[in-house]
Amino acid sequence: MRIFAAATLFAAMLAPLPAAAQQWYRINVSALGVQYVDLDSIVPDGAVLRGSEFTVLRMKLGNGDFKYIATVMQYDCKGRSVRLLTMEGFDAKNVSSGPFADAEEDAFGPVEPGSPGAVALDFVCGTDRSKGVAVTDPRKDKF
Repeated sequence: MRIFAAATLFAAMLAPLPAAAQQWYRINVSALGVQYVDLDSIVPDGAVLRGSEFTVLRMKLGNGDFKYIATVMQYDCKGRSVRLLTMEGFDAKNVSSGPFADAEEDAFGPVEPGSPGAVALDFVCGTDRSKGVAVTDPRKDKF
């Protein structure tokens, strides 16, 4: 009986954890693409915030055959700047190209008013959430 209980406990420890909750909001639609922020991913990261963004592209970027771009960003609400931490591209079949950005190379930079970075910063920092539209899955959103 002890062996069965130990095996059950060990198997439970190896079971995958449930996926983190996601609360996606469509925050910006532009010629480049449709930008989303996962509000549940926003967490303090020292003196700044960190969170996930997702962009459904409407135009081709460089040589990449990307349909979607997933990023992790840092947001400096007081300094009005953002920093790219990671970026990963996906094709139309949702196949990843692998990460292709390095946080060491992308220092905090100020955002231009009205730019995608400014819209995300305002949404994440809570200064303007008026244009955010809740969506279940950015890949399936009809905009």
